[in-house]
Amino acid sequence: MTSRDALLAQFDRETATTRRLLERMPADRLSWSPHPKSTSFAGLGRHLAHMISWGPPGLTAASTDVRDRPPLPPTPALADILHAFDANVAAVRALLAGRTDAELAEVWTLTHEGQPILTSTRYAVVQSLILSHMVHHRGQLSVYLRLNDIPVPAIYGPSADEA
Repeated sequence: MTSRDALLAQFDRETATTRRLLERMPADRLSWSPHPKSTSFAGLGRHLAHMISWGPPGLTAASTDVRDRPPLPPTPALADILHAFDANVAAVRALLAGRTDAELAEVWTLTHEGQPILTSTRYAVVQSLILSHMVHHRGQLSVYLRLNDIPVPAIYGPSADEA
């Protein structure tokens, strides 16, 4: 198995799990948050959908300046979040599937006003900026669901709601 194939398998597992949690966000409570300093369901869902969009520049460009990134869309409806998530997942998966291990080992740099702030391999862009970041915020989303008495789907094994 190539490194790309292993990364694709992980990408597929983690994005499918995240999609199951996003689907359970309550469309009528998207403005809810557990604390005034916390983001809302909608903000968290939007962030989960948008973070995947680091894939195209990370897999195709030599560098990306944070100023050139598109702004986050305004707080969307649940259907908008799911649509953006699905579109970003499909785009990144297609790019990732077309890369070789050698291409994934190439270096990409994130800059701010031309100054490097992060340099990593293309593999690490997917592994860290997308997948690890997604898992972190997906954990938040699972707590939001629990606090709203919404059944939490299985993540890495059965949940208390889906034994």
